[in-house]
Amino acid sequence: MGRVAEGLEHLRQTQATAAEAAAAAKAEREAAHTKVEEAAQRAGEAEARAEEARRRAEAAEARLDELQRLPAEAAALDLAELEAAQARATEAERQAAEARRRAEEAERRAATANERFDRFQQRRIAEAQEAAARASEAARIANLEAEARRPLWRRIFRWRVGRAP
Repeated sequence: MGRVAEGLEHLRQTQATAAEAAAAAKAEREAAHTKVEEAAQRAGEAEARAEEARRRAEAAEARLDELQRLPAEAAALDLAELEAAQARATEAERQAAEARRRAEEAERRAATANERFDRFQQRRIAEAQEAAARASEAARIANLEAEARRPLWRRIFRWRVGRAP
């Protein structure tokens, strides 16, 4: 009976360890999920900035086209405005390129976080499965040991003390 009790206690400890590992894995999964959501949000913000920069570049290009279509004398008068429009267009293009770079970086970080989270989750699942298998094996061994201690005639006829056949 002492060995059965030890086996059962070991089984309980293994189950508690597996439950703790599962809770820790869940907490870490939620933290990783939060990081992924934050990275996705940053990527969305970077895309919005890129879109705004693209829109400004298009507006600057449209204004530049408009200025270029003016007659030569009007264009000569607005040479400073033309140069300013070209500068704004160049700056807008630079900002759009920077925003695209940031968006790509945020997407790369989000993909990396997802990969790390998947590996972590697979490792935790494998650990929990191993703990469950060990607990099951310990229970099976404890049951076999308890069965081995019963007298042979009870094992053969499956009689228990206090019960009639």
